[in-house]
Amino acid sequence: MVLAVGAVGCNGNQLMCPATLEACPATLPADGAPCTARGSAALCEYGTDPWYACNTVAYCDSQGGWYTIASSEPDCPTTLPSGCPASFAEAMSGGQNACASAPDGQLTCRYPDGTCGCTAGGLTCTAPAVAGCPATRPHVGTACSLPCTTWGSGSCDGQSMKCVCGTWQPIQCTE
Repeated sequence: MVLAVGAVGCNGNQLMCPATLEACPATLPADGAPCTARGSAALCEYGTDPWYACNTVAYCDSQGGWYTIASSEPDCPTTLPSGCPASFAEAMSGGQNACASAPDGQLTCRYPDGTCGCTAGGLTCTAPAVAGCPATRPHVGTACSLPCTTWGSGSCDGQSMKCVCGTWQPIQCTE
């Protein structure tokens, strides 16, 4: 799922953060419910799927109303394919045989703490979270702070997050 509303670009765009950033509502707001525009850090995520694109995203539009985008991904909710190791830790330490039995050598394993996929070198996983970062992918719109400013591979892969204006936001490439 690619959202037209991007909080972060891959081209090093500078963002203006508001002095005080309103927190995301605890529960999914109704479309049109009043809100205070959140500036550049605009997205809030609701759901329990480890893959961001399988959850519902809400943002406060410039008119001061919430707008929600439910997932339309065909592979949601995320299920771990049978060829994947049972955990991210297992995939990182010894899941190299997973690709050998994968149909056409294609396999994507999404875990709460990272994503692994088949490459020419075998099963390749995003690096585990660095010290000071959440162990599992943070929800879009939740609070973040130093020393952790990036979660995941740091690429526009649909999982990686960047700390923007004090909240986690997805890394989304804009050309």
